[in-house]
Amino acid sequence: MTGGETSEQPGVIEAGTYILTASIVGVVEKEKIIDGSKIEEKDRVIAVQSNGLHTNGYSLIRALIDKNPDIVNKMINEIPFLDMILKPHKCYWKDFSDLFDMKGLNGIAHITGGGIRDNLKRILPDNIDARIDLNKIETLPIFEFIKNEGNIDDSEMLRTFNMGAGRIIKGVIAM
Repeated sequence: MTGGETSEQPGVIEAGTYILTASIVGVVEKEKIIDGSKIEEKDRVIAVQSNGLHTNGYSLIRALIDKNPDIVNKMINEIPFLDMILKPHKCYWKDFSDLFDMKGLNGIAHITGGGIRDNLKRILPDNIDARIDLNKIETLPIFEFIKNEGNIDDSEMLRTFNMGAGRIIKGVIAM
């Protein structure tokens, strides 16, 4: 097994049940690995917009639907809620493929469960932290809708969802 993740799926699979799924696997030369070890204090943090939920927060979404089944018929900017939450996870390969050979790309974090804070922390060296101005990240309408419909506080939203930042890159990149 080359890697993977665990997820909590209450109400979907029985406790103790494990599901093996397929993944895309790539090969990279050792000297080209972007693992965060080259991140420096002067590096910039850039958020790359997501296209929606990606793969996180569905336990919360199911609880919201259980509490209010009519929510599936509500519209968000003329798009049904159900369509918004079922939008496939964006593949970032095309967006990032030209960056991989650029000097200065020192870290990439996929923003999943745990949100920006927990996922960015995974790539930062122990002696470096990052400041994120959340006002500069465009929160997608689906997240505002979920927050309002579920009466969910900001800290829970940031812990559960990507809030519009699908990936975070860190480095000094000449564009």
